[in-house]
Amino acid sequence: IDPKQIQYVEENVFQKYQGYHPCSTDIALPLMNQNLSFPILLGSTLPFYDGISLKMPNAHYTFSGSTIDIDSIPINEELIMKLSKRFLNAPYLWGGRSPFGIDCSGLVQQVFKILGVPMKRDASLQVEGGELVPFPQAARVGDLAFFDNAEGIIHHVGIILDDQKIIHASGKVRIDTLDQNGIIHSDTGKYTHKLRIIKRVLKYEESKGQITLQSERK
Repeated sequence: IDPKQIQYVEENVFQKYQGYHPCSTDIALPLMNQNLSFPILLGSTLPFYDGISLKMPNAHYTFSGSTIDIDSIPINEELIMKLSKRFLNAPYLWGGRSPFGIDCSGLVQQVFKILGVPMKRDASLQVEGGELVPFPQAARVGDLAFFDNAEGIIHHVGIILDDQKIIHASGKVRIDTLDQNGIIHSDTGKYTHKLRIIKRVLKYEESKGQITLQSERK
């Protein structure tokens, strides 16, 4: 990280900025104040955003773009699919986490961050969380499918959608078909990734048709 992009703060200020804050849902729009304007990307955190302005340690900014605050709206399958598809066709970039370049675990991390669920950075670590889904037919929207290589190492992950579809980053963020063997490329009809395991990080409340977080947000 460039030192010029770091803002040092006191411990008590740092603690206030932990936990969930609204996130931007536009591909790229600027934060502005009287002195400057700079772009923020899809999934950026907006600390203490009130619908017009947000408070940073060193200044206040206004933001006129689209946002999401999961403390004020229900999480459901439609929302998960809508957020995931915001990254559709983003080019693949190893280590990337933005619509201008993203990898498979970065896609999962960003979508779940917007939903208020912190995820580890790499697929091999993300697989450690959640509850086991015994087979693909039991999967639900928002479940995570993990894939291994010839050595048995988890090296790929995607977010399960409806109708046996999965969204993942492979060349670009794309939607393909998922079955018990793995991912079937929508253009070639060939298998591209071998399914290893499916995990459920989000817990559903069947009676309300909504989703609750499996672990409390910090």
